[in-house]
Amino acid sequence: MKSNFIDNPVFRFASAVGDVFLLNLYTLLCCLPVVTAGAAFRAMLSITCKMAAHQDYSLTRDYFRALRAEFGRVTALWLGMLVFGGMILFDLVFAGKLGGGFGAFLAAAAGGFGLVLLVCFGWSMALLARFTYTRKRDCVSDALKLAAANPLPSLLMAMLSLAAPACLLWQVELFSYLLPLFLLFGVGIYGVAVGWLTRPAFRRLEGDGRGPEEQKTSEGELEE
Repeated sequence: MKSNFIDNPVFRFASAVGDVFLLNLYTLLCCLPVVTAGAAFRAMLSITCKMAAHQDYSLTRDYFRALRAEFGRVTALWLGMLVFGGMILFDLVFAGKLGGGFGAFLAAAAGGFGLVLLVCFGWSMALLARFTYTRKRDCVSDALKLAAANPLPSLLMAMLSLAAPACLLWQVELFSYLLPLFLLFGVGIYGVAVGWLTRPAFRRLEGDGRGPEEQKTSEGELEE
């Protein structure tokens, strides 16, 4: 009787909603210092990648274990991306004030780099959640290769990242209605989506012999 209750679709759905809520809560709280945001997203993706792979996990224990693991390396990568993102944001603001044809060109170029950065962030954090890297640049290189080799998942990843800002710019009133839902589930839904979007690529890597948490060195780069 207990087994039938656990296997009930309603119970599974409620359990999944609860997991997404907790992931969202843990990640938002751990992002508050800003400097820890990279480690928080990496910890979230360590859980969602296990969800996508149908592996067992203990959400709270595994999340905070992943948050502490490789904290320095993950944070250094995140801070580098944060600085790069700040430069892109400055270029967008400057292009808006500049106006004219050159301003439009600069805005388009900055927007393109911004999209690449968003996609690279998603793939990089997912890679760090699934594998161990000895050098940050190897992770970024692999992230860009996977993004180029998987354009549809990368596009969907970028769209998810921009959903809230786009809604805010498009219609402030609608954003105000959706804000509570985003605060409760938005980041967790992004994490679950990234876990499923990256799963086919990771399945191929693991099929080639690179298992989860396997050591990644500069000699073990992805094949073209």
